Amino acid sequence: IQEERGTRPYLGYHLMVVESESHMILGSDLLVADPSLNDMWAKLPGLFVQTMLRFGHLPAEVGVRSDRVHYYLAPVADQLGIRLKVSRRMPALDSARAFHDRMMSR
Repeated sequence: IQEERGTRPYLGYHLMVVESESHMILGSDLLVADPSLNDMWAKLPGLFVQTMLRFGHLPAEVGVRSDRVHYYLAPVADQLGIRLKVSRRMPALDSARAFHDRMMSR
């Protein structure tokens, strides 16, 4: 990502929340490490809660692909009574991401 011409580009992180049965994208946020990577990661719980509020339903279980995301979501998931698990295989997320990428490349 390069906000202005002549500035140094940076890497963005894409947070996507997907419903596993329908493959529906419930939330999609672009995160940037501004002012720091730790600050960005600290925003994850709030973004997750906002997505759940928009969805209007708390899932019984949430799968995440990385240990880092698990670390940051675990406290809020525990408070909300949501079982959180790390899973490298996430076909609904992969399908939704491929769809999202196709739509963005048009």
